[in-house]
Amino acid sequence: MTTSRRLAAILAVDVAGYSRLMGADEEGTHERLSAHFRELVDPKIKEHRGRIVKNTGDGLLAEFPSVVDAVRCAVEIQRGMIDREVREEQRIRFRIGINLGDVIVEEHDIFGDGVNVAARLEALAEPGGICVSRMVRDNVPIPLLQQAIRLSPRDPSIGNWYVRIGVAHLVQLRIDDSIVWFKKAHTANPGNLRPHVLLASAYGLGGKTEHAASELAEARRLSGGDRLSSIARMKVDLPLGVPKIRALLETTLFAVLRKAGVPEE
Repeated sequence: MTTSRRLAAILAVDVAGYSRLMGADEEGTHERLSAHFRELVDPKIKEHRGRIVKNTGDGLLAEFPSVVDAVRCAVEIQRGMIDREVREEQRIRFRIGINLGDVIVEEHDIFGDGVNVAARLEALAEPGGICVSRMVRDNVPIPLLQQAIRLSPRDPSIGNWYVRIGVAHLVQLRIDDSIVWFKKAHTANPGNLRPHVLLASAYGLGGKTEHAASELAEARRLSGGDRLSSIARMKVDLPLGVPKIRALLETTLFAVLRKAGVPEE
């Protein structure tokens, strides 16, 4: 048997509450689920250059050469399902998990940690939602990420999604938009200091110095002070994206913190 390894976007799908649905109406559930796969899921995977690896009865596993195609496919599947099910008590809802990772490929199956992570993410997704790994989140354009977020309001990593979108707005000097997303990040994870640091930067760039000072003080309180003792320490403890993004943050986040009196070393 020939095997190979490759980097792939893995999409795992299953039906939320499948056992309950089958117990209530086995034949009807099977017919409707088969129709969903045949008329929506399978064509969408093919449209976005994916390959169905295997069907598990109540779900499937697919791989894509592009993580963007995988996320776009997932969003379109979940949107398409909204209008296909009308009776609430019998509604079929998919949960979708997506990961980008190395996989071992055989003719009719794929294996490896990349697949296992996708399966775990699918289990974390809410019915009708999408849960993605950090690798996926870091490689998907912001507009598409925002579409996925709307389908996944209870994703356990949602605060990180909000931070990334806010930073994208910040480095383009869309101050008001960045503040909206950083506030969302704070609400999602009140004990995290990063939203406060970023809010301080956004407020500072917008000329709201009192708000900036308040957010920075709260960040220092949450950190115990040491982690925000200098710009150099913050760059180590608060990694904020790829080098290009960090370079842009020099003229935004760190520029404002320097003005607020945070020392360089």
